[in-house]
Amino acid sequence: MKVLHIFRSSPAHETLRLVDAVSKGNSCLKIHLFDAGIEYDELIKMVFAADRVISWW
Repeated sequence: MKVLHIFRSSPAHETLRLVDAVSKGNSCLKIHLFDAGIEYDELIKMVFAADRVISWW
């Protein structure tokens, strides 16, 4: 299963532990929206290609 994690802000240590737990045994990709240079067209393609998308606020 492909899991896409989207972070709006820099994740706390506890959040990263949850991400690891949710992603265990799956293919995982992490996108940080707070970083410059986000290609939103590519992000939309990744959302539709993923089996599960989780937004972390």
